[in-house]
Amino acid sequence: MTLGGPFGRAIGWLGGGVFASAVLQYILFFAVARWLGVAEYGAFSLALTAAILAAPFCDLGSSVSIVCTGSRRPDDLAAQLGGALLLRALMAVPVGLAALGVGLACGYGATFATLLPPLFVAALADGAGTLASAACQAEERMATAALLQVARNLLRGGALVVTLLAGGGPHALATTFGLASVVGAAVALRIAAHGRTVPLAWQHVRPTLQAALPFGAAILATGMQAQIGVLLLGWFDDESAVGRYHAALRFVLLLQMLPQVVAMASAPRAFRAGAGDPTTVRSMYERKLAALAPIGLLAALALATGSEWVVGHCLGSSFAGSAPLLLALAPVPFVKFVASALADTASALGRQRAYAVGCWLALGLQVAAALALIPRFGPVGVAGAVVASETFLLLFLASVTSAAGVPVGLGRALRPLLWAAAAAALAAASAGPWAAVPAAAIGLLAQTARRLPRPWTASRAPLGGAA
Repeated sequence: MTLGGPFGRAIGWLGGGVFASAVLQYILFFAVARWLGVAEYGAFSLALTAAILAAPFCDLGSSVSIVCTGSRRPDDLAAQLGGALLLRALMAVPVGLAALGVGLACGYGATFATLLPPLFVAALADGAGTLASAACQAEERMATAALLQVARNLLRGGALVVTLLAGGGPHALATTFGLASVVGAAVALRIAAHGRTVPLAWQHVRPTLQAALPFGAAILATGMQAQIGVLLLGWFDDESAVGRYHAALRFVLLLQMLPQVVAMASAPRAFRAGAGDPTTVRSMYERKLAALAPIGLLAALALATGSEWVVGHCLGSSFAGSAPLLLALAPVPFVKFVASALADTASALGRQRAYAVGCWLALGLQVAAALALIPRFGPVGVAGAVVASETFLLLFLASVTSAAGVPVGLGRALRPLLWAAAAAALAAASAGPWAAVPAAAIGLLAQTARRLPRPWTASRAPLGGAA
């Protein structure tokens, strides 16, 4: 697999789309947090997190299975898209009521109850837009998939501007977010249809569900693993603590968009190769690991050394309590970037059930650790539980990938990163925190240069002879 040709163009389009989408998300995040303040942002983020975690129970993995099915059997794509939309409609009401009931049982209060419905509608509509984007990915219409992502955040930005101009509060913001997401989903589905009819027939729901569940089991656990700490913290602590923790977590979640774009761009080819060409899957894994691990290390170092600067300049002094939480969460990008290469490989090789088991075990570990640590350490305890569960999942995926016949080679791949991290620590100790990132970058370049072929070691023709 080279970085040129169709794959390079796919990375380019999706990378550009995700970058633009991330910039818009950062702007929205900063604006909402500054405007609402710590306490109101905590209440808003509590309902938003509940909606984001509930919505995948209406999807059950169909947005990923569409890419797999559409890549291998293009003629079935329209039927599966229709089945996925009907599945989402069928599950919407019971899942929404269940989310509301669980929140009220946890004592989240009346503000949560009034914010959740419009935010849940927004999450459902965003999921429908994701289905449309997945259909475009399956057909390798990567430019369209990228534009759909950017358009979604542009609409949310417009909703935020309207709310700000009208002087509305969190409830008005939740309502405009819901309306913007519904409009975006309708447009995205029309574009994904690409001039053909998407059949909405109940007989397509069952095969769609059967294809989706192996992916859905892992997706549900992964989504909860990323954000369930917000809900657990809301159970034990006040809205201000939730706001501080969620603000720090958002930086980590937005960084994770980078490995996601690599997974999205490579998924169609990986699923096709996994059916009969494991050599290509191995090559894709090695290249992903070589690219993602150094970037993850630099991201982790940047968060660790610049947490106070990042929080202070982006969110303001009222969120100063988020800086130590961002420092505690700093290892997560590195672990997630490495684990992403392993997860993609396990999925491509058909080890989806084993991957799902690992995700649920990691989720269980995180919940148990958080429940033990929150009463004593508060939000820092949640961050520690996240780091522990993500590390466990990385090791689990390494064992699954190795058992599938792909040499993991983490020791060989990560050894240069350890040297770079040591250089970063030394630089930070002697010259200040911000010296760590350039020192790590230099260390990575030096280690990479050692692996490149040297021109003077190539064989030469004798003097006077033919070259």
